[in-house]
Parts: sequence; structure tokens; C-alpha cells
Amino acid sequence: MSEQIDPYVKIFVDKIDKTTAKELLKNEFNGEFDVNSMHLDNLIVEARNNIEAKKGPEEDFLFWPIIVELESESEPNALISETSRVLEMLWNSGFPAIAACDFENLLPWNGGIDRDFSQF
Repeated sequence: MSEQIDPYVKIFVDKIDKTTAKELLKNEFNGEFDVNSMHLDNLIVEARNNIEAKKGPEEDFLFWPIIVELESESEPNALISETSRVLEMLWNSGFPAIAACDFENLLPWNGGIDRDFSQF
């Protein structure tokens, strides 16, 4: 990858609460949260309530109730891999999720924007 990407990702998640999101992430990464953050090797994972939730149309992912944030100090390919991992884990658990980042086109289903969530 030749261009510089921002090492930060927001994943908007629907049909989930913060406690469930943190539990899924904790189990996926075998880590522990300190309030809203989990610090792993070269990766910070946060789960928080979306303060914009319910301020817009329900079908617009920007207003989904939970935001999972990923921030990495490692090389971009590692963040792409970890973002894909979180998206797949959320989808496989039955939760609609869409990533907003510099590299959505490198993620499964273009970060989720091209995925059909009608069966979730």
C-alpha cells in the first residue's frame, strides 16, 4: 500500500448494547476492558455509546447505537486485518456493522456498506 492511511477506524453497530459489544470484543481478543478501552499489542479497542444515536433516520448507520473504535500503531495491513476480524465477528454474531475508515474498499463487503442486513 503506497499511500498513507489514517490508523483509526469507527465501526457503527446496530441491534446491540455496549455491554454485549464489550463482551464480544473481550472474548474475540482475549483481553480485558478498562472502562471503555482495551489495550492490546499495537491496538486499542474501544466500545462506546453513539451520542448521535436516535438523532437521525434509524436506517442510517451513522445513528446506530454503538461505536467500536480501533486505533493501531502498527503497519496498515495489521489494522486492515483486525478491522476485518471485528466486522466478521459482529456479523457472525448477528449484528449489523459498518466501518468508516480510509480503507473501506479493502474490507469485506466494502466495510459492510455493501452488505444486506435485512436478515439480521
